[in-house]
Amino acid sequence: MTSLYSFLSAELVPPSIQASDRVLESITDLRDIRTNIGSTVRMLESSSLTLICQASGVPRPIITWQLNGKLLERSDDVIINEDALVLNKTKKEQTGIITCTAKNVGGNISVASQLTVVGT
Repeated sequence: MTSLYSFLSAELVPPSIQASDRVLESITDLRDIRTNIGSTVRMLESSSLTLICQASGVPRPIITWQLNGKLLERSDDVIINEDALVLNKTKKEQTGIITCTAKNVGGNISVASQLTVVGT
């Protein structure tokens, strides 16, 4: 007879994140950038950045976002969707490390992007 624990653990898949190693720079004009987490991004202030965190696992992982180690929360200029972070009107103060963490009962994994926001 199979125990409930062994049944549940057989279905468990620790989270994984599809990451990028792209380097993107847009410092000559205001431009919206959309890329996967893991990218290095250098952009002008007041631009828009969308970072995608495509995470998989069973059960489906919960995604959290951090900027320089502090949990990001929704605001007018910070939009957090199921698998994306959108920074509207980027600011120099947002320069730093943006981290996506995917977590489920099987474990957790984090992938980071370096963001540099320069003045106009």
